[in-house]
Amino acid sequence: MMAERRRSQWVMAVALALAAVAGLMPRRPPMRLDAQAPEPESDMAAVVATAMHITGVTQVCPATVEERLQLRSVQCLQVDIEGDPRAAERRETLRRGIAIVGESYFDEQGLFSGGALMLGRAPDGGWDYWFAAQQYSRLTELPHDGTICAGGEPLNVRMGPAADGPLIGRIDDGATVQVETFVLTEPGRYEGEYHRPWGQGWFHISSPVDGWVASRYVATAAPEWPQVCAFHDVAEQG
Repeated sequence: MMAERRRSQWVMAVALALAAVAGLMPRRPPMRLDAQAPEPESDMAAVVATAMHITGVTQVCPATVEERLQLRSVQCLQVDIEGDPRAAERRETLRRGIAIVGESYFDEQGLFSGGALMLGRAPDGGWDYWFAAQQYSRLTELPHDGTICAGGEPLNVRMGPAADGPLIGRIDDGATVQVETFVLTEPGRYEGEYHRPWGQGWFHISSPVDGWVASRYVATAAPEWPQVCAFHDVAEQG
């Protein structure tokens, strides 16, 4: 970012003019939206309220296994599981812009079925619907490696989370990137059997370029799954 201190307007004007002539005009670093992210504890109530509004489910599943075994003919949202070994990772992911909520249904015999509801943090700090699925390749853990799935074309890297943001680089299709945070810029609609259309947003990456890339072109990096982009492309098309 250009320095804010000015010894004099004349000195600054001369410096900028010389820089422009020489092609050395300083460029702002990529926008970062993670600096003021709320703590997970203060965010959870907003996540639960948003998930209830989106799904119409008004009950939260109990946290303990013993209590869940007693459920019959109940639909509920799973936001906490006692003894969850990945609780710390989920809190960190929440802090970085993605909330994972389980949609659970227990039938009259207590048999369980369900899927995952993904919420994203919007630019204003609120939460909204990103997507819902039982199987998916979208990157939903942060920070994490991602694989670029751009149909064989290089993927643009922007200075901010917007398609019209300044272009600062390109990344080859199939490359691995380090993903740091997520912002949901186009909420989806929780409609129909498959809860489509899914929402879209932007990932802030720190490597190999520091900037923002469209989330729809990033899948979870899975070296043991060489066809991840083929699956990802089909899923994104709906």
